[in-house]
Amino acid sequence: MTADFLATEFSDHEWPFEINVESFTDAHAVVRVSGNADMVTSPQLLAVINAAISNYSEVVLDLSQVNFFSSAAVDVVLEAYAHRPDSFRVFAPVRPARQVLELFADERLLTEAPAPVVDIRRAAGLQDAS
Repeated sequence: MTADFLATEFSDHEWPFEINVESFTDAHAVVRVSGNADMVTSPQLLAVINAAISNYSEVVLDLSQVNFFSSAAVDVVLEAYAHRPDSFRVFAPVRPARQVLELFADERLLTEAPAPVVDIRRAAGLQDAS
């Protein structure tokens, strides 16, 4: 399943922001955010995260390319985590985002893996030959 319909881009020179969803399997996706996640862009962030958690059972939010992360963006992330605490994670948040997220969320929100670990044999429906 592709998630092209979830991609949003704002390229205004004052407010660079891009968000897209990359699906690894029918159940696992990574939401990648770059640019400024702020009050102006948080509605788009909310819409894409909500769509992703509605369409995938495991969602990772990649914040490694974020330049700015406002309290409005933090609210969006914490709301998603509150709805899906066992299957929504944040990967590689930039320092300001990490500092705020560590204050308000438990340690399970942040992950060291950029994408969910998937057993390729199970994902493809293959059986172990041994």
